[in-house]
Amino acid sequence: MEEEWKFEVADVLVLNALAEAPLPAGAVAGPLSRVDLKNCYLDTNDRILSRAREAFRWRSSADGREWLTLKAHHRREGAFHRMDEWECRVENFDLKAPWRSAGAPVDQLTARVGRVPLEVVVEFRTERRSRRIDGFGGYATLALDRTQWADGVEFAELELELGSGAPEPWAAWVEELGVRWDLKPSTRTKLARALERPA
Repeated sequence: MEEEWKFEVADVLVLNALAEAPLPAGAVAGPLSRVDLKNCYLDTNDRILSRAREAFRWRSSADGREWLTLKAHHRREGAFHRMDEWECRVENFDLKAPWRSAGAPVDQLTARVGRVPLEVVVEFRTERRSRRIDGFGGYATLALDRTQWADGVEFAELELELGSGAPEPWAAWVEELGVRWDLKPSTRTKLARALERPA
């Protein structure tokens, strides 16, 4: 299960300021890391996943790491998004033979579409800065994303993913950030936004 708050950030300068945002009282943050990501959303040629409102993502970093993620049953309340999620690390993923990779996302994919090749539906790149924050008897991961769509337009977003603990105190903190920096709750996923862009 993935649970996270998502806010649109209108200005990259604000994104930089959020990297230095005050932490919740008593919280401890890890170092801020940076990674460049290539995001490819895949589906069958007859769009089985899209018709079921599900998503299968193949993500790779500039240093050669790869991840697979399958997401389903997306629900949203304001800025808070919740969905079922299966994710794992892989090596040398082959979209023409996805079943050759091992992991829960592939098991879920095969159960839905069988052993069939996939194709890229949409692709975009994201520069992500992130850090783990321990507090409120649990932890959350703050991610600051600068995404470039296929048409060259950029989009900035703050995400706070709940790792453990009660959501209420984290919600209060991130919503306070939203008020302070005039952030707008994200009503759509990056995939939905990308599909709306010109190819």
